[in-house]
Amino acid sequence: MRVVSEAGGLFREIARQIKELAGKVHDAAAGTEQISTSVENIAAASEEQTATVEELSAAAASLSQLAESLRL
Repeated sequence: MRVVSEAGGLFREIARQIKELAGKVHDAAAGTEQISTSVENIAAASEEQTATVEELSAAAASLSQLAESLRL
């Protein structure tokens, strides 16, 4: 009977550890999801900045052409 009792205790401990591990895996997955969302936000902001730089570059080229035509 004692062996059965000890085995039951071991199984309960294993179950507790599995639940604890599952919680840690869940937390890690949630953290990974947050990182993924942050990376997507950074990528979107980078695309916006690239578009702005391209617009500024085009505007600078237009101003340069205007300045050149005013010199003539």
